[in-house]
Amino acid sequence: MNREVFFVVVAKPDTKPEYVNILADCLRRSYKGRYKLICMTDNSEGLGDDITAISLRSGGDNVLDYLKQLHSNVNHITLILEPETLFLGDITDTVDKVINSGHISSVDGAYSFYEYQYEWGKMPPPVDAKIVYFDSITKPWHAAYRKLSWIKNNYRHTKRAIVLGSADTLQSDLASLGNIREGAAIFVINHTGFKFPIRADYWVTLHPECWHEWLPKRKAAGFNMDFKSIGYNALNQTPKGMDRGSSDWGGMSGLFAVKCAFEEGFEEVILCGVPMTDTPYFWGNKLHYKILPYRKGWEKHIDKLKGRVYSQSGWTKELLGSFM
Repeated sequence: MNREVFFVVVAKPDTKPEYVNILADCLRRSYKGRYKLICMTDNSEGLGDDITAISLRSGGDNVLDYLKQLHSNVNHITLILEPETLFLGDITDTVDKVINSGHISSVDGAYSFYEYQYEWGKMPPPVDAKIVYFDSITKPWHAAYRKLSWIKNNYRHTKRAIVLGSADTLQSDLASLGNIREGAAIFVINHTGFKFPIRADYWVTLHPECWHEWLPKRKAAGFNMDFKSIGYNALNQTPKGMDRGSSDWGGMSGLFAVKCAFEEGFEEVILCGVPMTDTPYFWGNKLHYKILPYRKGWEKHIDKLKGRVYSQSGWTKELLGSFM
């Protein structure tokens, strides 16, 4: 299926922005095709910047007429999602099955309506579907139900990391993410750790021999010091003064940071200031080495990166795609 899919959520009076934001994260993890998430609402405040908000009144008084108009676009396919939707694993094949069938209700193994009343501690997961609607007073965001393992594992925000490199695209790349930055862990690389004013959760480097020099500079700048440090070591041993060590994938510090983020349990990584082009540093200095040979490291590990790593500029953006 080459056409882009429009997933449309029609907000209800009790639909909170947080519910749609979680749905957006779930969809990013579960659907690997081209798509856009549209939320029809008259209150877009608090929605993530990766969600297209459209007023309920933009299509006239009749929402159904607007949805029909949207669906008539031959270059796209429109599927309606309820705010209280849960995906069980990868739904890419399921969505293709629905699209190819032309009739949602006739597709076995696609949709399940979770409308039955169970004693909450004994609620089993649906076994007949990948896309689950909670069509009763039971909702996936209710605290009691979120303790259930099959809901807890699937209905949640994505564990996301943002890697800050040192190219002069850093500031514009970071600004392009808008409020997606909220809730993400920040990884700073090398000199960015003491030259760029931002709270860091991780500081990573392929040059642990410089650590004794760089660390005091961050402290002197008044930046936070409660971060985890990770330095290169071919045997994964911990470099002196750092929290742990990690081996390298051969794609310079940006790819090293991606590898470290994966090892720390992050599911998705967004690169800012890591274009892998001969771009000057954000503090004005020019590169003193050739960067192009290191692209081979990224290409070698492309199967690990595609669908999990995004870049906001440069060659890495062409290779991996941007977050939005």
